[in-house]
Amino acid sequence: MKNLQKLFSSALTLCLAITLFSCGNDDEEAIFAEADLMGEWTVSSTEINIPGMDLPAEQMALFGAILSIPEGTTIQLNNDKTYEQEGAELGFLTTNESGTWKLEGGKTLVLTSQDNEDKQYQIRSLNSESAVWYISEKMESGDVSIPGATEVTVESTISLKK
Repeated sequence: MKNLQKLFSSALTLCLAITLFSCGNDDEEAIFAEADLMGEWTVSSTEINIPGMDLPAEQMALFGAILSIPEGTTIQLNNDKTYEQEGAELGFLTTNESGTWKLEGGKTLVLTSQDNEDKQYQIRSLNSESAVWYISEKMESGDVSIPGATEVTVESTISLKK
């Protein structure tokens, strides 16, 4: 009987150990591969948020067009680490640009324009058909005109389709 109790106790301890150590961390951030980013992406939607600001929809849409990537814009990420961005012309503003790209840490896409301006997009999700990128930028009062604001943070969540 004692042998049966020892065997049962050992089996229970083993099961408990396997259960505890086999659980992975579901909170780990995904790491993405450069090959998954390459190709032509089309912006399907852009969501703009300016924390602490309650702006009318029209003004928020204008900020979205100026500070983010407008819907319908295409971004081609090439094998040679160059990119081309072609989009709508918004009066005096064009969204066309080109430059180089790189993936940092498997989760941050850095686009460097020909003017040497870096934009760092956190990749929130990525698969063969769609992606979600996020960027947060601080704007000085000279860059954006909001009464009483000296510095504004603009957050953009950009959804793309291949």
